[in-house]
Amino acid sequence: TIDLGEPAGPRQVLSGLAQYLPIEAVRGARVVVLCNLGAKKLGGVESQGMVLCAKSEAGLGFVTPPDAAPVGERVCFEGFPGEPE
Repeated sequence: TIDLGEPAGPRQVLSGLAQYLPIEAVRGARVVVLCNLGAKKLGGVESQGMVLCAKSEAGLGFVTPPDAAPVGERVCFEGFPGEPE
């Protein structure tokens, strides 16, 4: 589960990252989650978001929010206002 600061509590978010990242790198990590997606079932279990990752020469890793961003803060990228379409 991932705490996004929502009143309903943490979201259950599934991924296929086990083959790329050890559990120690995942547990407690600060991550960016795409939340405006419809819930999907993966292996019969509902996932309520998608963790944003990127690949570099060092391997696959999480896209992380700014250090000062509180849990649940909307993250925008320079040049993109972040308004829903």
